[in-house]
Amino acid sequence: MYRRGQTNPSLVLEIQDAAMADNVDIASLLRKAKVAAVKLSQSDAVTWIDSELDGYDCSYDDLPDYRRTHGTLRAKSPYNGLVPIFISDTKTEELVTRAPMTEGVGTLAKLLQGQLNGGTLHYNMAAFHRDAILSLMEVRMEPLLLLSHSQIENILSRVTSLVLNWSLELEANGILGENMSFDRDEKRKANEVTRTIIAQNIGHIGAVGDEAKTEVSISSSGVQNIDQRKLADFLEQSRSATDLLPNNLKEDVLKKLNDLEITTTEVEKRSILTSLKSVLEGATGNVAAQGIIQLISAIL
Repeated sequence: MYRRGQTNPSLVLEIQDAAMADNVDIASLLRKAKVAAVKLSQSDAVTWIDSELDGYDCSYDDLPDYRRTHGTLRAKSPYNGLVPIFISDTKTEELVTRAPMTEGVGTLAKLLQGQLNGGTLHYNMAAFHRDAILSLMEVRMEPLLLLSHSQIENILSRVTSLVLNWSLELEANGILGENMSFDRDEKRKANEVTRTIIAQNIGHIGAVGDEAKTEVSISSSGVQNIDQRKLADFLEQSRSATDLLPNNLKEDVLKKLNDLEITTTEVEKRSILTSLKSVLEGATGNVAAQGIIQLISAIL
């Protein structure tokens, strides 16, 4: 393998080295890839790289699939902090929870670091999505979307993998870019390699849309902690009421109560309580189920 500093340095192999580094600088990696793409006259690759560096200016449907994320819907309650929002229509829920990640990789890396340092990742949804949610609320509260750090990590990881795979395919086809340049035959062979990578993993980068005009921000407020005394009372009362539940629900409810008792994170606790409420709502007319639902509402 040719490396920087040797007689015939290979640009393609330099890209591979950068992609395999323990702490990948993705922006630097993309800039190396852009040099190769420009020298190989690969306009589709250059367009994609520029979009990853500077941010996308297109609609949700025209983004690469790894950037079409969905957030967790919450509302700001003046009394209970962040509370879940339930939307019964699945198509509406899919639409309003869309969180197209249009920011460049440098911005995403900073957002991820901010979240890992204790912040909460809030997605600022499009105005028409916000208005649609508000119109469904009996009590109007400000809606927002929460994103997890794993969603951001996945985007950065996919970008790194795409650049690495592209460079490996170039090498496999004898395209190395020795002395930081490519001959006519290498440029010709690069067309098929780039077309395959773009078509299979990135697709068409389309025109600007309203959904692209959004931002992601870090908030240090976080999710309000659940009152542990209320939670302990809830677990005790709910377990005593499970014998009065329909037989088809008892096992599932008890499992969720056990999971709730051992979990340590606020997000997981709220998720389990929300899931438990959904299960119990299926027991129409059951007094015990309605009682547990009321207890859950008091906690959330």
